[in-house]
Amino acid sequence: MIDVERQKFFWSRVGKDGNHLVWTGTKTPRAYGIITVQGREEYAHRIAWCISERLDLNEIDDYQIIRLCERNDCVETKHLARKPRKNPKKN
Repeated sequence: MIDVERQKFFWSRVGKDGNHLVWTGTKTPRAYGIITVQGREEYAHRIAWCISERLDLNEIDDYQIIRLCERNDCVETKHLARKPRKNPKKN
């Protein structure tokens, strides 16, 4: 599970735009939110999924967390879904 302090930091970087929760922190050139958690740079929507589902990052390594909306910076968990990776990561 993502620790409480990192969760607080995460949510301090989220704003609202209509029915979207949008990442206001660092973004890639394609507007995907990024954040470092547990020593790993991750997409913000993956962290949102982990927080919502009370999972640790390693528990979603074999999954893609995909957005169901058109916004690359959206972290609203209602707009996300988990999908198995075609080629799971090897430990």
